[in-house]
Amino acid sequence: MSRATGDGPLKATAVVLAGGESRRMGVDKAFLRLGGLTLIGTVLRVLDGLFAEILVSAPPTPEYMALGRPIIPDTTGRKGPVSGLHAGLLNASHENVFLCACDMPLMKPKLVRFLHAIAVERGTVVPRSPSGLEPLFAFYAKSCLPKVEDLLHSGSYGLHQLPGILGAEIVPFEAIESIDPDAESFFNVNTPSDYEKLVVDFRARGDRII
Repeated sequence: MSRATGDGPLKATAVVLAGGESRRMGVDKAFLRLGGLTLIGTVLRVLDGLFAEILVSAPPTPEYMALGRPIIPDTTGRKGPVSGLHAGLLNASHENVFLCACDMPLMKPKLVRFLHAIAVERGTVVPRSPSGLEPLFAFYAKSCLPKVEDLLHSGSYGLHQLPGILGAEIVPFEAIESIDPDAESFFNVNTPSDYEKLVVDFRARGDRII
């Protein structure tokens, strides 16, 4: 059953970044368990029904193929999230492309819809949380592909550079605070302690994400 809220799927593509090295975690965090699902399974459950198209940026291993979703491996030599965004923009069927990570299971569909409404008008949209810009929870215009390719060819692979390079519309936290006051949408699992915190919080909610 879809966990999305609103008036049907957005005419946009969601790209879930997965298959990274997970150095601080020590294992592929996409397949850590959260209740009856994996982290990436939880993210996909949130996105189901919210987007007209969902792609997973990951290597075509048996584990990822078993998700039953289109897998789009990067073709630029594993240069981090920018490579995943590049693969997503290349393969997306829609102009507006939502990028998120496989370890962000607390995202709020209402916030995604709010950002999409801005993206339809402005193209690339990046929210700001209390921690700073959130380029891993943002909409990118498919038309920005040439600039992303330029960044990759320059040898600079930092996703944090993209908002400035692309002239992104920055959405201040004050504009989204009423939707997600605790900025949970931007929480991601980088370390074992992050994972432990998430599991404890998940259980405290009665195994509910949204």
